[in-house]
Amino acid sequence: MPNDIVLVTFDCWRYDAVDKMSEFVRYGRANGYEESDMSCQAASTWFALPSIHSSLYSPQAYTEGGNLTQQIETLAQVLSEEGYNTAGFVGANPYANLWKDGFDEFWNGGLESEDNELSLSQLSEEYNLYWLKYLVLKERTSITDVTERALDWYTSTDGPRFLWVHLMDTHEPYLPGLRVGLDIGLPKVYKAFYRHIQERESLSKDVLQTHRELYDKTLNRVQQPLINFLEELDNRSTVVVTGDHGQEIERGWHAHARMYDEIIRVPFFCRWTLGPEIEYPEGPVRQIDLAPTIVDAVGGLVPSSWEGEPIDDRDRDSYSIGNYDYFGYAYAALRSKGKKVIKSFDCESFELTNTEYYDLSDDPGEIENLHPDDEECKLLEERLDGFLDRDDIRLDIYSYPPDETAETSVAKSRLRELGYME
Repeated sequence: MPNDIVLVTFDCWRYDAVDKMSEFVRYGRANGYEESDMSCQAASTWFALPSIHSSLYSPQAYTEGGNLTQQIETLAQVLSEEGYNTAGFVGANPYANLWKDGFDEFWNGGLESEDNELSLSQLSEEYNLYWLKYLVLKERTSITDVTERALDWYTSTDGPRFLWVHLMDTHEPYLPGLRVGLDIGLPKVYKAFYRHIQERESLSKDVLQTHRELYDKTLNRVQQPLINFLEELDNRSTVVVTGDHGQEIERGWHAHARMYDEIIRVPFFCRWTLGPEIEYPEGPVRQIDLAPTIVDAVGGLVPSSWEGEPIDDRDRDSYSIGNYDYFGYAYAALRSKGKKVIKSFDCESFELTNTEYYDLSDDPGEIENLHPDDEECKLLEERLDGFLDRDDIRLDIYSYPPDETAETSVAKSRLRELGYME
């Protein structure tokens, strides 16, 4: 019987997050996990999910109205055709609902239900819960909530199984518990939350430092529940633990939209049992290549519409794209062999507003913009322009997911908690 496949994705899991997760790293090393990095095809969940689940860039996957195109073939659908039982468990992210087709069972913190409109009294309760979670620093749908449900399905379902678990604890606002908040100082914490609600693009150093401290404490808190979950999986299972994207904290912004490595480079831990060991490239693997790698390994037919290829030792060009109209910009980037070019565009006119080029081998923090002096930059810029000129890759195909995507009051409430709606 084929081995199980388990995909765990953390929302906003920065590449340096593992520096604060030493227990998890030790567990991974002791249990056959290879450590690498992944280069994401987007800077936020809405734009990253097409790459994870259908090996496509977001403009190829979504219609202008924010729905999936009819020709979408998802990883869950392909594995289901290969005889896998499938399930997805998400820590309450409304944008994940579009990807539930192909899963035999799907739970999204209650947001998956079409009958979750709230009465007036329930809306009042939901509003109070929204503020209460900030006061007590407790996530409403935590890693424990999600993994317990996932394990209930896993242990009660015959193999082979494909399980996707998406965890929201590491998404802003970071809520590591009241005791941690007391240690940091509740006035500092509440001030940081308030300033973030007011403005995410020009926060002071002390406010950003508080957010970073909360983030690091959250990383520490999720370690043991993650290990507990992984220990319950069949030891023959293939397991991937990675992020859908990272989080910007250090540059004055507290958000995930721009294309710096803080946001589009994430950890990648893989225990591979589906066949010969994966030969990893020197640089990060591409997010868009994960689904083809899995399907190819189980002997399935990789859909012709998918952009990615099975992972091997080649360093491949990694494109990232997203339109963030609530910041006023659309972004596109190309990461190639330790070099990166980033372009920013006005989200309405789509006129170019800025170009950045970094040599990541000498400048991993992306401090010194070498554009336009470096000759190699021009070559990367031409390749990025060629990518953006493709008929199926359009910055203006839609703006950031329309409000209509959140069809219910519960979903809208959750998006407000996560900072996507006012």
